[in-house]
Amino acid sequence: MRDKRRWEKNPDGFESPVQGPGQKNNYPEVLAESMVTKSMEVYQLTMDGETVYMDQVQFNDLTEEEKSRITQKKLWWRKVNC
Repeated sequence: MRDKRRWEKNPDGFESPVQGPGQKNNYPEVLAESMVTKSMEVYQLTMDGETVYMDQVQFNDLTEEEKSRITQKKLWWRKVNC
């Protein structure tokens, strides 16, 4: 579903994965993805007492039961067609 967003063309025209340093430093993959994706929203949620990050697609895919466990939701990142 989201695999095609993991690859973005760099100015040289080569494709590279959006992983590496972020994963090595334990950053959520969705945060690294948001920095290289042209249009994306990322939310910071408190769910079951833990902070989690997810994009709008992941959030919309949550069940009503999962959404009811969210105690806080903040828009953490928004990039629109830059």
